[in-house]
This record gives sequence, structure tokens and C-alpha cells, in this order.
Amino acid sequence: MDVTLKDLIDLNVFDGMKLIAGEKGLSRKISSCGILDYELDRSLKDRYIHSNFQEHQFALTTFLYAKDEEYLINDAIKYLVNKKASGLAIKNVYRLTIHDSVLRYAESMDFPIFLIDSTMYFENIIISIKDSIELLGNLHYGQTKIDTILYKSLDPDHIRQHALQLNPSLKNNYFIIYFYVQGHLDNQQFFKIQTSFKNSKLNSPSNSLFRYNNGFLLLYSNDFIDSHDQDILFKEIVQTLLEPNIKFAIGVSDLHYRIEEIKQAMHEAFYAALLHHLGNSELLKYKEIGTFKTIFPFAQTEPMQRFSKHYLNPLRDFDAENTLLLFDTLTQFIMCNGNLHELSKKLSLHENTLRYRLDRVAQLTGLNFKKPEHYEQLSLAVKIHICSELLSEFGVV
Repeated sequence: MDVTLKDLIDLNVFDGMKLIAGEKGLSRKISSCGILDYELDRSLKDRYIHSNFQEHQFALTTFLYAKDEEYLINDAIKYLVNKKASGLAIKNVYRLTIHDSVLRYAESMDFPIFLIDSTMYFENIIISIKDSIELLGNLHYGQTKIDTILYKSLDPDHIRQHALQLNPSLKNNYFIIYFYVQGHLDNQQFFKIQTSFKNSKLNSPSNSLFRYNNGFLLLYSNDFIDSHDQDILFKEIVQTLLEPNIKFAIGVSDLHYRIEEIKQAMHEAFYAALLHHLGNSELLKYKEIGTFKTIFPFAQTEPMQRFSKHYLNPLRDFDAENTLLLFDTLTQFIMCNGNLHELSKKLSLHENTLRYRLDRVAQLTGLNFKKPEHYEQLSLAVKIHICSELLSEFGVV
């Protein structure tokens, strides 16, 4: 994974530093951090200048060697740019003048230069950068490994291998909970959640927390999981990992007993979380999503899309020129399981108004909601649309 200076800024690693040049270069990659304080000293130049600092390394300096020769500051910037370093942070303890010509050169080369607060220690900065790069690398590894399990054509043995690479201590009794953020989850927020996980009793070798898409998943496993106690366990997990200022949709997979089924378990948790968008409960279990189980895996296929659009497009076309909101009314009617009284309460509309709208739906689609076989087709068309839209939002196209 390529980690950039911008990634570390987003994690507050550079808090206490002020960017004074090269803002356009914050997309530069960073792989490590080192101290530049003697490499340009003339007496040591031949020994060190060619061996120190590599591409994508971030430099910290006090400009010790330049305290009597300020022009060496400009030499240092050119040296680091030539080395394709990530950037430079200066702790200006000698109060040297950083001339405008230096800053203009850095700007022209998109080379970021920071000033370090005098209270910050190089050792802490180096450790913080190293730890953050490692954390971001782990995030990328988890995302990539999950994508491999989900989207590569793998036989059961290879699925098992990749699952054990995610967690070498994974047990045969397991389930997955996926927390899908309704908004934006940044890395800083996730690391806070990860800290809560590490400090809780959920943290054991057989459990793992991974960031995935705009959310995160918990892989919970044990030698034995009592299905009767799962609701209590779910509540503990949610209370441990939820952040009060972040709105989540939460989906729970079925309990599985073979590691080779982890791909199925992931899909189950994702599907339930996506549908939880539409509900008000604390979480949604896969076993409770009904016919959506069979629709989600095929919702974006051409035959399913053709079937759905055949009935729903006439409603969209009608709504574009009128104010009856037939498409939305039908969608809400299906989500209320065809219960007109419940729909009336949900939309705060009289039942006669809703009957009139549904009669217009019948005229445009040829399907009468009062006939079970027609309602079944309307329901399928709407659910295909819902699944397709949710999958697109999730990044599955």
C-alpha cells in the first residue's frame, strides 16, 4: 500500500507541525522517517551523503550543520528533492533564516516543508510515523485479503487458506458482524474504534477487526458459540465498538461451522447491514431478511434488471411529470409487506389516497396489488431495485 503525507496528516501525526511550502506535494509517498543533520557536513560528505536517505523517506532536521552556513539549507532541499524524499520537517532551534528563495524552490518542486514545534521530540515523531505507516499497511492488507475472498474465483481449500491468513487462530464456530457507516469513516475514527476493541474482552487471538469499504467488520470465532446466548453477545459487541457520533447500519451473518464458508458469511453480514439502512432496529440479522437472501446475489444481473425496469420505469416516467410519487409509494408499500394500514401511518396519508395511487400503479404496470400473483411480481421488481441500489452504494457494480 502506498501511504502518503496526506494520509498521516489525516491521522493527526503532523499535529504540532506547520506546513510552510509544497502543499501540492502532500500526495508524495512516505515509507519511513530519518534525521538529516550531518549528511551535508563537508568533512563527512564523502562518507555519508551517498548512503543516507532513500526514495520516499521523510526527513527531520535541526540544520545543525548549517548554523554557520545558512546557504546549506538550500543545498539540503535540493539534495532531498534529488533523492525523491517525501518531505522535510525543520526544528529550527538555531533560529536560522529560511529564505524565500528556498520556499519558492520547494513550491516549484511540490516538496513539502514543515516547521516543527519546539516542544516535539524527533524520537516521538519517528515512532509515530512508523506506527501509523504500519497501521495503514495493515488496513490495506485486510481490505485486499477480504476482496480476494469475495471476488476471486477460489476453491474451498484456497478460501480456507486466505481466511487463515486473515486470522491464523480462526475457529470453526464463527460469525461476522459488519458495521456500515452512514456517512464517512476516516482512519482516525477507525483507529479509535480499534483501540476500544483491543482494550475489551473481545480482543483474543480468535477474533479480528478489519476496516472494509466505508465501515468495518468483526470476525468473531470460538470453539463453541451458544446460539441461545448470541443476542447478549451481539449487544456487548455493539456497545463496545459503537462510537456515539457515528451512525452505523449493522448486519450479522448466520453462525457458521466451516472456515470454507467465510465468503458466504461475509456476504450475509454485508447484505443485512445494507438493508439495515431501511430499518430502525439496533442491528439486522441475515436470517431475518426474508426473500432478499435470494435477490441480493443476482440483483445486478441483466435478466433481473430487465424484469425490474419493465415494471418500475413507467412509474418513474409518470412521476417525472406528476406529483403522485407512485414509485416511492409502491416501494414503501412493499417494505410494509403490503400492509396498507401500516403504510398509511408511515407516510401520514389517508388510506384512500394510497389506494388511489396504487390503482394508478396498476394502470401503468398492468399489475393489481390486490391479486397475490401480481403483488408478488411488484414485490420482486421493487426488491431487485432496492438491492441493486444498495450494492451500487456499497461499491459493488
